[in-house]
Amino acid sequence: MSIKIKLSCLALSFAILVSLEAYAGNSGNTSPQGMPTLGEVSSNFDDAKDIKGILIDAKYGVPVISSADGIIRMSGEDDRYGTYVSVYHQNGYMTYYLFLQDVKVNNGDRVKRGETIGYTGKRNDGKYGIVYKVSENGTFINPVPFIQNIEEN
Repeated sequence: MSIKIKLSCLALSFAILVSLEAYAGNSGNTSPQGMPTLGEVSSNFDDAKDIKGILIDAKYGVPVISSADGIIRMSGEDDRYGTYVSVYHQNGYMTYYLFLQDVKVNNGDRVKRGETIGYTGKRNDGKYGIVYKVSENGTFINPVPFIQNIEEN
């Protein structure tokens, strides 16, 4: 591949990223904050390293909300994570909601913090609830500080 083609691909990738940033909006609600569903955190990030998130136990069918403004990047089904939604937020954040019973959004939809994106389902451990993940610039990070941030206010 020539250098010119590589630079064109790089420029296109950058343009897409800039477009996503602009599309996601700049409302000030773009950092994850608060619990994504009514439930109880049943594992901390260190205990759940294989899933790189936390387990939240909840009753079946409880609304799951977006923890920040953003764009639905992907929603679908996966053998390992069941029905899921991932949301792109500004500032390099992505949130992931796994093992949903039902999804109320489509790829490319804009969502606001607090908007219902789906409902809790049954995890692969047999319990009801979800797995909640947060990544920053492509690296999974502990979601607990984002949850505690809102609980302390």
